[in-house]
Amino acid sequence: MSPGRSFALGERASQGNRSGLVTEADWVPSFWNFLLKLEREDLIAELVQNDLDQGAKRTVISFERDRLVCEGNGRPVDADGWRRLRSIQGAGDKVPAKSRKIGVKNHGLKTAFTIGDEIRLSSAGRSIIQTLYARDPGEPPRPGASETPEPDPGAPDEGCRVVIGYRGTGLEPPVGEAIRLAAIDAGDIDNLFTSACAAAPEQFAGIVSPDFAPRYEMVIRHWRFGEARFRFSCSRPRRVGRIEVFRRGCDVSGTESMLPGNLREEVARRLLPLRGRLRERAADFFRRGARGAHFLVEVSWPVNTRGRPCAGTGRFRYPIGYPATSEEALTGHGVSFNAPIVSGTQRHGPATNDPANTELRSACESLLADALVRHVLPQWGASGLRPLAPAIPSGGAAVRPLLAVLARRGAVPTVSRDEALALLSQGRTGVRRAVGPPVPGGSARRRRYRFVVPVASWTKQGVERSLAAVCPRSERQVDPRIPEDLISLLKDGETDGHCTHFIDFTEEDAFSAVTDGWNEYFDHVGSPWTELANPGFARAYLDVIAAALRANKCESATENALLAAIRLPDSFGKARPREELYTGASVPPDIPGLRTPPLLHGDVASHPLLRRRKWRRPEYTFREFLDTGALGQADDGTRRRFLDWLRENGSSVPRAQRGRLGNLAIWPTADGRLCTLEGLCAPRSRRVAAILSEVISRPHDQVSRSRLVATRGGRRMSLRRTPSVDEVERWLQRRLKALPDDARPTPATITALRRLQSELAVLLKDAAIAPALSSPWRKCVSLSCQVKWLED
Repeated sequence: MSPGRSFALGERASQGNRSGLVTEADWVPSFWNFLLKLEREDLIAELVQNDLDQGAKRTVISFERDRLVCEGNGRPVDADGWRRLRSIQGAGDKVPAKSRKIGVKNHGLKTAFTIGDEIRLSSAGRSIIQTLYARDPGEPPRPGASETPEPDPGAPDEGCRVVIGYRGTGLEPPVGEAIRLAAIDAGDIDNLFTSACAAAPEQFAGIVSPDFAPRYEMVIRHWRFGEARFRFSCSRPRRVGRIEVFRRGCDVSGTESMLPGNLREEVARRLLPLRGRLRERAADFFRRGARGAHFLVEVSWPVNTRGRPCAGTGRFRYPIGYPATSEEALTGHGVSFNAPIVSGTQRHGPATNDPANTELRSACESLLADALVRHVLPQWGASGLRPLAPAIPSGGAAVRPLLAVLARRGAVPTVSRDEALALLSQGRTGVRRAVGPPVPGGSARRRRYRFVVPVASWTKQGVERSLAAVCPRSERQVDPRIPEDLISLLKDGETDGHCTHFIDFTEEDAFSAVTDGWNEYFDHVGSPWTELANPGFARAYLDVIAAALRANKCESATENALLAAIRLPDSFGKARPREELYTGASVPPDIPGLRTPPLLHGDVASHPLLRRRKWRRPEYTFREFLDTGALGQADDGTRRRFLDWLRENGSSVPRAQRGRLGNLAIWPTADGRLCTLEGLCAPRSRRVAAILSEVISRPHDQVSRSRLVATRGGRRMSLRRTPSVDEVERWLQRRLKALPDDARPTPATITALRRLQSELAVLLKDAAIAPALSSPWRKCVSLSCQVKWLED
């Protein structure tokens, strides 16, 4: 019987059970429409799937110059297989469908017609043809297949060889809708090869399993581009509670210039009982246990070489993944789901109306939650949540339920406030290998919420650092290293568990702490005034206000309430009402004993918010400080500390006020006394200084080295170089008083007089001191005569 006649057998089915009813289908037009919906990119997956069903461990696909050849090393085609290949479309009624295999519809091989008009399948010494030209050459196209397999000496002994000749001319079926199957050129084949190589690691990673097929090799060759080799493998599983985890990977090698990278992923799997239709259709790949009474579901996520989870795009696998371009195949996570899924008509994703697929998805998401809680998060902390959200944001519809489950189970990684600030300061580096403990407190507290999410309403970013800094210290915060997409889902109030298992902490909560004493959710954390005494906390709080004002998220009434209520740290670290505080960088802020008005702490006074007109505070000037006379009433210790401050901060003293410092008794003498700058004297001559040392106050080295005091004149305050008349007279009186009062001159008297004469000579030779001796000149002349008389 010719291939054309064989096809007539399927055009009219047998009589139905009810009188007058028949089962009939004009299937050829529908077949052409079916072919039109097939995608060329599915061809490689369908060829590999057939080899998997035959137990192959290796598939070689060769893109030759004029044809494609696929050959696997699985079992040869059996009798039922030849019967299915004789059927041009479908199986399961007149032709037995595959039992417990991945492909059961007998549709997949038809993707070969997207590139060719004829498919030759050879196995165990025989071959069969499926063609789009079942009639004589030159006749219009009509699908058909060989009635029986024919002997073929060149057929492989094991596995099956599929040969597809490329379509050379376009094809237009004469029946059905006006469709056209275009000719295939070299560019089409080149694109099919490169796209197949690029997608292979992720698409076929799910075909290896520790106890079913731990190894698989795919080789894809191109007659011009070279070869790509994909070696899939997996490790032995280990048990974590009621789930098993293992690693899976694909090593890529070859001569093709555009090879994809290697793939590494971690897998968690669990056994479930087989029920309903799954008993019939679950493939052996997923079946486990006695009589196959249970089946496996798997979830897998990409990891780096150390096993750390990475972001990815999760897809459904059956166990082969659907095409990378398929939107309906996305799981909505960065995690892939591998289960006995029923594919849709076009095999580009799960069938949407199949209730078993809904159950399988639910089972995979439950497994994913357990794997995260019991295995991933305890090991990797916040990094373990990377796979939960897809690399390309998808709106979060699939992520929210799982995120709510993790929050309910206390598995969302949290940190203390200090840890959060450290992480935010260092760019979220480091790995925390444990989920934070629950917030301490009574049972009522734990029922309220487990952690807070410090987020601002003016940004879609993750954790806001300033809000993390002002969040109550007693509260656990969400780990800021959690992906920002997940932070956004926690903050928007639409994820289940909001206000019960977790709560956002926004600028409004921070504002209410100052204006109203917190709100109902944070009324247990105490007053914020103690922490506002800390300059770092106060700056963070001002950061929140400033950012809210810039984003127009702080209304005028709220700003006025904050102005009236807020307290800020003074120079001694005490929280005071803002209106009581002054600013003044040129005033010593922290010297005990000085009576000054409360000054803003130096770390806070420079905040940009305090430069705004409403928030600006008047400066307490250095002139006002000097006018108070506080230093004149201070003890020596306070004045010494003021001088220490002055030595460090002299440049901040206004020039106009520096001259007044000389009148303050803050300048130390050489012997440690304090006096005014005018009371100090530092003669240029060391001999003069030594002679008058008993009557002048020589300055301490601290004064001589001070940048505020000049030793050679200039605009700065200067030290006095010339002794005063009073000082000279006191010196002379001391010398005369020391002379012996003897009636007759003695050697001691003569020695004292000679010393006095020599000292006078030194002083009179100093041009700066000589005018100061004009008043006591007579005494000096008389004394000089007396010394002369005694010598004679």
